[in-house]
Amino acid sequence: MVDTSRRTLEPQLVSPFPAPVARMLADLNDADPARVLPIVLEALSAVCGAVGVRVSFSDVEERSLVVWDAAGAALTSRTHRMDVEGSIHGKVYRSGRTERAEVDLLPAILTPVMARSERLGVLEVVFDAPPQEWAEAVVASAGLLLGYVVVVGDRWSDEFQVARRRQDMNLAAEVQWVSLPLAAFKTDRISLAGALEPAYEIAGDLYEYSCGREELVAGVFDAMGHGITAARLSDLAVAAHRNARRNGRDLSGQAGFIHDTLVGTFGKEGFVTGQLVTIDLGDPGRSRLVNAGHPAPFLHRKGGRPRQLRPEIDLPFGMPFEGGYRIQPLELASGDRLTLFSDGVVEARPDGGALFSEARLARCLRETRKLSPREAARNIIASVREHRAADLADDATMLIMDVL
Repeated sequence: MVDTSRRTLEPQLVSPFPAPVARMLADLNDADPARVLPIVLEALSAVCGAVGVRVSFSDVEERSLVVWDAAGAALTSRTHRMDVEGSIHGKVYRSGRTERAEVDLLPAILTPVMARSERLGVLEVVFDAPPQEWAEAVVASAGLLLGYVVVVGDRWSDEFQVARRRQDMNLAAEVQWVSLPLAAFKTDRISLAGALEPAYEIAGDLYEYSCGREELVAGVFDAMGHGITAARLSDLAVAAHRNARRNGRDLSGQAGFIHDTLVGTFGKEGFVTGQLVTIDLGDPGRSRLVNAGHPAPFLHRKGGRPRQLRPEIDLPFGMPFEGGYRIQPLELASGDRLTLFSDGVVEARPDGGALFSEARLARCLRETRKLSPREAARNIIASVREHRAADLADDATMLIMDVL
């Protein structure tokens, strides 16, 4: 006789998702990293009745989109790259909006692959006849799913990182990129994006942010020197900032802990300029900042012109001095755009040429005001790169934040 007592007591697990979605999620959980992308694409193709599905991801500098094949591998030849500027795929990537298009004379739907406002690439779904309206929503949802899958999968595989690179990255840059948060983030109260150049040789600059229930804490750091020593300095500064924040220290305590950590580790041999900002999400007028020897931020109010603030400037983190860091009021309002940047932005210059300058940065901020923080940051950093007309002599970093 079969004993069924245990069987009847066991809870019946029923997925709240439709069966195809539940199967796909289970398959994703068990799949090798190389199979993750094909699983999503195959499921999407079956649901939509597509005749072709492919995805492309941006390179590190956001200049081109690299096409991946149906087997989940990047296609490395130049013919499998699409420019971010001047292509329909690039338009979808830049705008973050789903578009209907024609691919090889067939109707298609293109949608951004993204996690919140962090753009990663473009999903392309091709049909043999004009797709029905519901297909756009399905494809857009698949783009979001792929975004989160890639962000999570990036933690256990190098596949995505390697495919995004057009050249070797130096060790200092590797240290920096590991420490960076996602390049963009958005809620219904805040939208932000960071950008950093030169992508393959950065050494000393970092941006950082964390969004809590009631406030956003953000910062930009610029370590003295270049190379791996500078990378270690800024990396330690960011780690100290995170540790202090996660241990419940207020803005003053965070600044002090960064300073004490650098002094205790490097003595008088290293310092980091930085700017810390705490934005009160419930009442932006009560926001605060700390300036540790860093260029003052720009504030661009809705309908106005960007102006550079004039905060009190304390010494850099890690440079011994008596006293503490001053917490200064930062009166923000809905519709404001706040831009933090490193000196490598305004001091970029071609050999024998003029500085990029605060005036030129202000003009760029004005010209990109209607763009999202992500697209504004990409455009401005591209302008800095173009002005330099060669490899940047110093890191150039930006963090743009919109109060919604």
